[in-house]
Amino acid sequence: MAIQTKTITLRDVLGEAVPLKAVETADGSGVYALATTAVISGDVIVDAVAIDQATPGDTNRVVSEQSGTVWIDDTEYTVKRGIISESASGQNNILAAVASKSIRVLSYNFVVADDVVVTFYSDGAGTPVAISGAKTFSANGGMVAPRNVDGWFQTGSGKTFDVNLSAAVLVGGEFTYIEV
Repeated sequence: MAIQTKTITLRDVLGEAVPLKAVETADGSGVYALATTAVISGDVIVDAVAIDQATPGDTNRVVSEQSGTVWIDDTEYTVKRGIISESASGQNNILAAVASKSIRVLSYNFVVADDVVVTFYSDGAGTPVAISGAKTFSANGGMVAPRNVDGWFQTGSGKTFDVNLSAAVLVGGEFTYIEV
């Protein structure tokens, strides 16, 4: 079997190219992984990704920003976007349940209008399960959780994605997610 070439360009936060090399796994299975030959500090941005063969069952995670997809193991997921715009005290539904799928939140941000405690939940209308810690904010506070392909949190299968507010305060923001 001929060795296939994969083209990947990584750039650090300063825009400098990060050198990569292909490395065969220790078990001699012919599965190759990419390894950097440079020390990377801070964020690394995937500039372009071209992959023409994936090996089922490997644990490589490749994010393609240009196409709006995420590859996890041997499965491609479409990155979707949602809006957080809630103001009622208590449980607020952000995203409806998807049959036989969990909602994995990859990134999110929000700003609060006044003092409030924000907690994300799975299955808010049924048997709520907290999927984040309680976050306390003062007026005009907020947070940004950048892209995390492993997810910041994830609902149960077939469960809604909800937010609980400790007070009737406007909370507005956005999030990205995949259905797994």
